Amino acid sequence: MEILLFLGFQPVTTADPAQMRDGYRVILLTMLCLNWA
Repeated sequence: MEILLFLGFQPVTTADPAQMRDGYRVILLTMLCLNWA
């Protein structure tokens, strides 16, 4: 699932480094949620 999120954010991240950081933040939060679930 994390890989799908990463691939989904790639087209956006190539344009703006700030959005890239937001994308990685969402991925990290998702991984934490999955680990705790």
